[in-house]
Amino acid sequence: MTKILLLAFIFAVCFLFSCEDDEALQLKPVASLKLDIKLEQSKLDFPDTFKAFFEIIVVDERGGNSQSIEKDSITFVKQLSGKHRSQGNIEIPIDKKIILNIRASFGEYNLFGRSDTLKISAGDNEVQNIKVYLSTGNIIIDNPVLVLLGSQAVMVSANIVDKGIGNLTEYGFVWNTTNVTSLEDNIGTDVNYSDHTGNFESIIRGLSLGTRYYVSAYAKNIDEIVYSNQFSFTTNTSTDTIVLLTDAATDIGAYTARITSSFVDAGSRTVLRKGFVWATYNNAEIANNQGISNEGSGANDFISTLRSLQGGTLYYVRAYAEIVEGDVFYGNEVSFTTILPTPPDMVEGFVEEVLMHTAKINVYIVGDGGLSITSKGVVYSQTPNPSLETNEGMTNEGAGIDEVNSELSGLVSGITYYARAYAANNMGVTYSDELSFVTLTIGDVGPGGGIIFYDDGVSGGMEVGGESTEMIMQWGCATSATGALSTAFGSGLANTIAIVNFHNNLSGYENNPTQCSPDNDGSVAALYCYEFFQNECDDWFLPSIAELLLIYNNLYLNGLGQFTDYFHYLSSTEVDANRAKAVDFMEGLDVNDAKDIEFLVRPVRKF
Repeated sequence: MTKILLLAFIFAVCFLFSCEDDEALQLKPVASLKLDIKLEQSKLDFPDTFKAFFEIIVVDERGGNSQSIEKDSITFVKQLSGKHRSQGNIEIPIDKKIILNIRASFGEYNLFGRSDTLKISAGDNEVQNIKVYLSTGNIIIDNPVLVLLGSQAVMVSANIVDKGIGNLTEYGFVWNTTNVTSLEDNIGTDVNYSDHTGNFESIIRGLSLGTRYYVSAYAKNIDEIVYSNQFSFTTNTSTDTIVLLTDAATDIGAYTARITSSFVDAGSRTVLRKGFVWATYNNAEIANNQGISNEGSGANDFISTLRSLQGGTLYYVRAYAEIVEGDVFYGNEVSFTTILPTPPDMVEGFVEEVLMHTAKINVYIVGDGGLSITSKGVVYSQTPNPSLETNEGMTNEGAGIDEVNSELSGLVSGITYYARAYAANNMGVTYSDELSFVTLTIGDVGPGGGIIFYDDGVSGGMEVGGESTEMIMQWGCATSATGALSTAFGSGLANTIAIVNFHNNLSGYENNPTQCSPDNDGSVAALYCYEFFQNECDDWFLPSIAELLLIYNNLYLNGLGQFTDYFHYLSSTEVDANRAKAVDFMEGLDVNDAKDIEFLVRPVRKF
């Protein structure tokens, strides 16, 4: 990762109307950020020495999440001049274009009323300029400026440099035809009831032709209301002109960008067509451009997606409106740089689940590289470093940057696999770091927390509860047949359900088991297994005799599962009204046991 030293800045606190030194922060790519901060006298009562919290935020210009890379306290010390000062050095590692915001706070107060934005790239040798304003505890507003002038409407802009102590409750503009403008004395207001710092704009409509107006910006908090200096303008004397506003570009990609425009003043002319013109040079026109859109007729706001742009290129764009008589009016010009397309920025993979013949891997794409993702998924192999060209299997979850869980199938049980998530666009393929996992096999802990005793060779298997799940209980009612007669592998669940339904239909068997036999105690092995819950799994049952014999052969005989020697384990297979099948774990024999005698029971499940 490239390390950029943002060399030495010394700046004095500067406010509108009371500037001792309006010195810009000079930054060059070197090795660290050297801070020399002076804090002017203010309305806030600072002690001689105090600490403030300092934070640097890095934001990916392509819309990624903000990331704080420096959080620390800095100490301000009162100098002989009566001003506070702090110095320090911070290293900032970056390897792509970023936006740097500097913030600091003292207790509940924000010391930085505003900081400009710094943009810097790895290898960028140009000097960057930034201004940082420290708070005095007072509201400070820059003078309003005229952005666009029409005959019956104008657009004005102002900037709240410092919002003072606490949050703003209100801010906006007031205007009048006299040089007295306030919330109490005006002919119009534009009010925002919220907190804000920085630039804000307003379109003032309903003005008279050829008339002089006075405008003030204002801001208000719980302590005070502050007005900027007034400025004045005179509206145009003719309604023949059209005034358009071109907004900043949004949704900027490698080859497209989105632009909106509004009519600040539509005048009295009929708009035949409108749209945008753009080029890699300034002041493109209908007759001289590298791209043009047509968004129809009429003096209503419009929006367009600029297409067929070149990646990594600076463009200039402005709105236009052509009237019936043939005259063309252009809006203000804005610029933007398309993203330089690359393969996807970063891909991450996380193993979510591993079974015997399948695995699930979460695929997360951090950035698309400025181009649409055409395919994504996982490549895997029994040897390291699988790729799209060299692998034993791969998944393709289709296009788009959305996060997906990709399922790998056809795996061999008990084998170590290597996998990498991938994402591709038209510029190339990006892989995640390599992942490894071992598929489950007989004797391993299954997804339900039991011990695997059967492998179907295709998609899954069966597991039996561990030693802690083992119970001693009766099979059930000793004088009635339940119909659970199947001995086959795979019939344990059906047998269990038949047994449970039979006992549920008896009149209070659990509280009156002697209705079946004097020796019945009310326990039902199948019901215990059917109601068993573990590892979020509720699909357990009492195994059939064939399933129970597999447990004996595949686990017990191999010293797995901690089964009790010299004892019988019950199955769900019924022999007749009085007997059910069990397995003698001393001999490995299929035996017939009385239903009203207690034997060992463990639940099983299929996965």
